[in-house]
Amino acid sequence: MIPRHTPLPDVPAVLRAHATSTITVDPRGPLYDDLAQALALGAVVRVDEHQPWNSLDVADVSTYSARVFLAEHGINSADDWTAALGEALNPSGNDIDSVLGFRADLMRTGETPTTGRWRAEMHEWLHDTDQTDDAHDAVDRIITAVDDIETMFTSAGLLEPGIKIRSVAGHRLSWAVSVARWGSSSGYGDYQAVRQALLAVRDLAGRHFVDWNEYAASTIAGFALEADDHTAAITTYLPPVATLLVAADSPWRNLTFPTDLDFAL
Repeated sequence: MIPRHTPLPDVPAVLRAHATSTITVDPRGPLYDDLAQALALGAVVRVDEHQPWNSLDVADVSTYSARVFLAEHGINSADDWTAALGEALNPSGNDIDSVLGFRADLMRTGETPTTGRWRAEMHEWLHDTDQTDDAHDAVDRIITAVDDIETMFTSAGLLEPGIKIRSVAGHRLSWAVSVARWGSSSGYGDYQAVRQALLAVRDLAGRHFVDWNEYAASTIAGFALEADDHTAAITTYLPPVATLLVAADSPWRNLTFPTDLDFAL
């Protein structure tokens, strides 16, 4: 693939103002191929942690330290790592996905429902399917949080007015890249296993998103919705996301989004 600098003439100045992070690169890592595309999907966390976005390993981490980290996430063997990858590569299925998916279904008519309609129709569906009071409470919490997050994204220039988040699959795929990378650092995954995992993430991204902008919003929304304080999470991850969207040396500006399979795997 020929590298290209993707122009972003319509990036709002307010988003550029948030682009305060620094992007680092491993000169030994992939830069312009399918593996680079896959690693770029995990770049938000890497930029936030001041680590090279294109490295297959976690910097300054021993095999022992990597295994300790994975053990904290219930991963204690190569089999556990493989199972965790499989779970990470299934970017849907929890309450957040269900609530966002419900609105996405309503939007297929070409009309964007108001928050009030979305909430009312979700509660009606929960009632019709005999869901618990806890389910109703969860829906209220998620819809309120999504509404807050989308308002913040619009104010920050990450979303255009009227554009909505359709899923948080980006957050799951970003985590899948991290799981693959920690597998390399821990020794639970050899090069071929890690490579195939990363290419699987790349393929899934192309099925869920059309460009880096949509992926970015989904990724940071997932971080925010999974956090106890979504405002704090956005404050943390908006600078790396904005930097990746606007910086001339960003992989998101120099790699096409993997919307098609143009490589021999």
